[in-house]
Amino acid sequence: MEKDCERWGIDPAAFNYQRGDEGGAIPVWPDMQNPFALFCDAPWNWVSIGMAGILRTNISRTELEASARLIGIEMTPAIFHDIRVMEDEAIKYWSRRRG
Repeated sequence: MEKDCERWGIDPAAFNYQRGDEGGAIPVWPDMQNPFALFCDAPWNWVSIGMAGILRTNISRTELEASARLIGIEMTPAIFHDIRVMEDEAIKYWSRRRG
């Protein structure tokens, strides 16, 4: 964490990071805290794939803004873009895990 911050010229205090805090916590850049919080709370659409189970297809656009309001985040175009990037990466990751 400290090496990454030094590399990018970021003060580790911006993450409320304490040395030794690596016990499962994910450091989130300050400007990404709201998008990440909303992503973690985002309502996903699911689809049945028969006997193979179900899978997440995408974040529900119709419910995303309501979720943002409920957790106190103002939805902006920048936050929406950040959510879309995280959504794409999550779908790629889950696709690789399914084989």
